[in-house]
Amino acid sequence: MPNALAPDQSSVGIVDDFRGNFTKAMYLRSQPGGELERRLGYGPGRLSQGWWLLFALVKPTPDNFEFGGYTHFSGARIGHPGLGNARPTVEEEMQKDFGGPAQVLAAKAAYIARLQIIGHERLAKVLPVAPGADYPVGSGIYQCNIPRPISCKVAAFIAPGETYLGMYD
Repeated sequence: MPNALAPDQSSVGIVDDFRGNFTKAMYLRSQPGGELERRLGYGPGRLSQGWWLLFALVKPTPDNFEFGGYTHFSGARIGHPGLGNARPTVEEEMQKDFGGPAQVLAAKAAYIARLQIIGHERLAKVLPVAPGADYPVGSGIYQCNIPRPISCKVAAFIAPGETYLGMYD
């Protein structure tokens, strides 16, 4: 479990372990908070108190990676979020299509080999300051889930009303 981050620039540069939903950095740059909420599937106002941008420093292992599809699959589940956990997961559907868990695990290994931890396609995570449990359907950008923590760097703190305009390092 990561240490608490200060909701200001003093947290930038901290390296700690984080888990959860990740996307790619290219979807986050130059986007106001309201647009990121829509893209990622956060409830309205969730980023209004600011947010941290995390960059993964390592790739996850295949047993610590879950395909999430795109953010219109809220919680990496297919169907309306109101149906909760009754919805099938992206990975359950992949197992049907690929022929079982072993084939999905092999697909994960191949996919992770192509994942980036540098540049604009690097794995990135938005960590809101405000707590919340409202995760509506997002607009459909890349997502994956990393269930167990991996090493990440706090690349930026984006204050309320600001937009991330930085680079991908």
